[in-house]
Amino acid sequence: MALPHFSLDDLRDELRRIFLIQAGLIMLARGMETAEAYVGFLPEHDDPIEAEPYDLDTLDHVDLLLFPIVREFETLYRQVFEPREAPALWGGDTLLANNFVQALPEVSASGIVCEFPLVRRVAETAYARSKLDEFVALKPAPNLSVREIALLADMTEGAVRNAISSQGPDRLRTERQGKGISIKPLEALRWLAGRRGFVTRPCRPMGDGWFWKNFEADLSRRYLAYCLEILIYNNLGQPAAAAAKLGWLIEEVENWIAGRFPNDAAHIAAMADALGLDADRLRTVVERVVSMEAAR
Repeated sequence: MALPHFSLDDLRDELRRIFLIQAGLIMLARGMETAEAYVGFLPEHDDPIEAEPYDLDTLDHVDLLLFPIVREFETLYRQVFEPREAPALWGGDTLLANNFVQALPEVSASGIVCEFPLVRRVAETAYARSKLDEFVALKPAPNLSVREIALLADMTEGAVRNAISSQGPDRLRTERQGKGISIKPLEALRWLAGRRGFVTRPCRPMGDGWFWKNFEADLSRRYLAYCLEILIYNNLGQPAAAAAKLGWLIEEVENWIAGRFPNDAAHIAAMADALGLDADRLRTVVERVVSMEAAR
């Protein structure tokens, strides 16, 4: 089951509601003038016992330009839900939004119980996305939680747990982490690549040094296959989907993932183009791996 869809305007309205509730609490603590300085206008009521200081149904009075945190959430929304042209996310990019969410009030000045599901979902999904982006960039990345997998897959946590308990070939594999479970980044990427709700973000290193310099310290068939496997799942999907995009047999894609590289320049060039790699550099690295093994 897919999670409820929401637009950027829906997110902005929830932020407006947050600022009104925060202003009401500021009025309770420091008075009406301080609340006005925060939100830009005086509250409608000065006694929260009788009514909420700010009418939460009049969101249009809130000027979002007063609040820099709005730009943080707008940027993360686009990077999470419209990421095809967005740059990679790093964990530090999500820090302000997640700190903001952690500090949100649980009740308003008049005692209304507060829930802010949209800003929370953006912040948490952005952090989960940053783990994948860092992993695809071949950087150390922490495991993902069941909730983070659900957010990235646009599924309920119950649906993800069903995939974990499944005995089928596409089950989601987990490992113990303390008293709970978590999912390694490669397994998360593999499984998410087959989910309809997962929004992919292709990574195209081309000739960039960050990808190729990894082989200076570890030029082995196993490590090269591991790095290419990450790009295949990230850019092309699971083997069946990748094969369809390339016009190949599934076995040919699986051979690349297993480190059984072809001795065919055109085949290597086709994979390089699909993964956004420099074809000459990929062919050179493959040839070096094969020649090093032959010399042993």
